[in-house]
Amino acid sequence: RRVHGEKIPEYCMLLVCTVTGGLEDEALLEISSTLQHMLAESSTSLNWRLRGASGSQLLVQLQPQPNLTRLAVALSQLKFIEHILVVLYRIHFSSSPELSQVQEVLEKAVNIQNIEQAVTLWNILNDIDPAINSSHDIIKSKKVRAPDIRIPESLPPPKTHTPLGDSDNNTIYTIDSVAEAVVERFVSIVREQVRVPTNRYLFVDAGAGQGSLLRHLPEPKLGFDLVSAPGIVQHDFLTLSRDDLFRIASVQTNQSDFDINTPICVISNPPFGDSRGNFSLAVEFLNHSSTFASVVGMIVPRAFTDLRVLRSLHINPRLHIVSWFALPSPSFYSPVDSSSRSVECVFMVFSVQAFDHPEWPKPFEADNTNVLEPSSTEPLAITVECRRGGEHTFTSLQLKATVASVLHHSHSTHFRCVATNCQASVVTHLHDLDLQVALQLNDHSLSVAHSAVGNAYSVSTTEINPALARSIVREVLKSESEHKSSGMVVIDPMCGSGIFAVEGATDLSENKKPKAFFIIGDIDSTAVATAHQNLLDQPLNIREWVDVIQCDACFLPFRSDAIDCIVSDLPFGKHVTRNKLSGHTLGKSAFACVLDEMSRVLRYGCGRGVIVSVDKDNLVNNTKRGAFWNCTSNRKVLMGGLNALVVTVKMRNAQFVDVSFWFEKSKQKVPIEDVAPETLTTACGEDAVEKVVLLDAFVHPETGKNSVCYRVFWTRTVAVDKEARVRLLQAMREAVVQRFDVEIR
Repeated sequence: RRVHGEKIPEYCMLLVCTVTGGLEDEALLEISSTLQHMLAESSTSLNWRLRGASGSQLLVQLQPQPNLTRLAVALSQLKFIEHILVVLYRIHFSSSPELSQVQEVLEKAVNIQNIEQAVTLWNILNDIDPAINSSHDIIKSKKVRAPDIRIPESLPPPKTHTPLGDSDNNTIYTIDSVAEAVVERFVSIVREQVRVPTNRYLFVDAGAGQGSLLRHLPEPKLGFDLVSAPGIVQHDFLTLSRDDLFRIASVQTNQSDFDINTPICVISNPPFGDSRGNFSLAVEFLNHSSTFASVVGMIVPRAFTDLRVLRSLHINPRLHIVSWFALPSPSFYSPVDSSSRSVECVFMVFSVQAFDHPEWPKPFEADNTNVLEPSSTEPLAITVECRRGGEHTFTSLQLKATVASVLHHSHSTHFRCVATNCQASVVTHLHDLDLQVALQLNDHSLSVAHSAVGNAYSVSTTEINPALARSIVREVLKSESEHKSSGMVVIDPMCGSGIFAVEGATDLSENKKPKAFFIIGDIDSTAVATAHQNLLDQPLNIREWVDVIQCDACFLPFRSDAIDCIVSDLPFGKHVTRNKLSGHTLGKSAFACVLDEMSRVLRYGCGRGVIVSVDKDNLVNNTKRGAFWNCTSNRKVLMGGLNALVVTVKMRNAQFVDVSFWFEKSKQKVPIEDVAPETLTTACGEDAVEKVVLLDAFVHPETGKNSVCYRVFWTRTVAVDKEARVRLLQAMREAVVQRFDVEIR
């Protein structure tokens, strides 16, 4: 058992942490400080095993064996780490091994204590934060998912079939045959979940529409909608309480024996909001129903089957998912032309309990870090992955089968190898003579699991890792913090889904650092809507520091020399010339146009920007071309599976020239201080001079002559033209000599 030729001490634990390329410094600082704080009793050794733009691996050696609960808590807090693996075997062969030799060594190199510690750590970590592993995903559970609904083959096909558009996804109704099957399933689940002696329930259709679901519900029943229809109460369901429902039911059904023991069961096909991830209307129906209902059944977008998406929607944690099933396509029709409409939906049934569901975990309490025990002692269902490099006499598939056989038979109390429905992965890596077998602790990236809105950042052309977004915002704010302690203005003119602002504001809030105000925008209205929705999903202390606008990055709606920081992910394409807002064609590369506009609004001398793009050559060429800033650093990062470049720029000081001269005050008819600035500006033209400032004035002690010095600041057009600056300086000198009869200094 060796690491880079050095023997690993006994009774230590070896972890391998994978890091996105370009985030090595942040990850190293985070993991060292976190482990030092949580594991003061263990010494920690950190070494890079691999380091590159496509990804890095950090070896973490802990000695002696740490408190596993404290270690799990520390690992669950990491935000710049992708995956963590616990090394089970690490073997160096003296020569190229045969397959039988590999099996023999694995069977003999048994370290039961190491394997027990690894499995226990996996269980504790996944109890603390279920979101990092798909094995804890209640949505994927076979016990929860029911068979999908099928339309009977005897039914005639629909007249027409139209894909769902963005504008009409709130005005579609359920096909009658689908509604009948949904209601039948819902009623059977209700009778299983809520058993009452009278077998009497009050069924409520919260958004009845044209009564597709309502007509199949058993009595007594109520239907509500904002639009009047036969048999449907015209009223806003979101304003009703339990007492209101019982009062309306007494009138509508001519029955007055409803009481607090009568279970209310709500079913609905609510409006989704829009098809771009804004599910606020559906969530509002769901949360309001949970205030008085015993069982709630909703037709919702298929995205609700992703636990991380579900967690980001702020659903009432008292709602427990008891069953869901997919609906056929098409399941809906338009009331306008009766044509069928297609959208991926599921029917999800929740029971309302008096306690929070464990899939919506609360922050872990530090006081319990010494007493937490794993919730499961059953063998871990694993699958074996194999990565092999070098020349060997066997294939990767044969090596995978050998490792799986050893783990399954020699360690049956800890591992159970399965082909499907696995809980964890064991990664085998054989490179030339070095063999490593490690248990992967998390399926989902820790950086994504801890992001502000989970995996909702999918509007951009290239998906940005949330950890990378935080790193970039930290970089630009750290550079600027030496100039201003708070109140900085940061803009992102091509925000996409708003990841930089949301992650940046969240990071500042979590670390209790001085606030910065983010103004983000995009030329695409869909991106603006998505960014706005992502912002609305955040708590008030985050969203109050971010504003979303629609803007064109080539024509920013900010005055010059006004912005402290810019952070942006430039889009694909070297020559994107179409301008959607102004409707004309740009005559140069969009890169050059955007970067010139960024340099216009950044503050002279201290304004900074961090720009990232996968189009590395074009980014470098255009940032070096800029006359107003200096490229202070650049680094390669992995973004959306592609190698990208992050460039940091700093604005140069303003371009100016000093004009000074001697004059005799007695010979001047008009005070020269009153007219000299106007004379200098007129000599050059107002388009060339930004401002004129009196820098110095004094009287020579021997000659008695007066002297003044003016500083003339050039506009940006003149600042980049050296020949124009020389010509205009000569024109200013000639103008003051001719008008005031002065002597140029």
